[in-house]
Amino acid sequence: MRATARIEGAYLWLIGDGKERAALEALSREQGIADRTRFIGWVDEPVHHLAAADAVAFPSRHEPLGNVILDAWQAGVPVVSTRAEGPSWFFRDQTDGIMVDIDDLDGLTSGLQALKDNPDLRARYAAAGPARLQGMFSEDVVVDAYLAAFRGELGT
Repeated sequence: MRATARIEGAYLWLIGDGKERAALEALSREQGIADRTRFIGWVDEPVHHLAAADAVAFPSRHEPLGNVILDAWQAGVPVVSTRAEGPSWFFRDQTDGIMVDIDDLDGLTSGLQALKDNPDLRARYAAAGPARLQGMFSEDVVVDAYLAAFRGELGT
């Protein structure tokens, strides 16, 4: 939210709901972006909302995987993510999108600003994400990985 406040003309859609919503609504007012912030709430299929975005910010501190990133990639949307545990495992900085350190507001803002200002960069990462998703998480890749693991354990 603070990054959005620093980027002229940027809008923020927050998908999801929970006990932090009231605090986030207050923060949007405090940051002067209440008119540029939409609280979408919980949706079963976030990919459809993500597909309407120019970029996805994923500023998580603790994340075992990063399903939001995978959903954004499925939607063909570029991502700026923190180097949280899960994303660091599969997300390649400057190849699949932009990674920044955890709690690095300047880095997050800079990454989002770069995507806003550079349509070629945005298009490059928008194409790279789905390719990475397919290459790591497609049904065939996952089944092959399981089969390889089973073969290794069984010694065949």
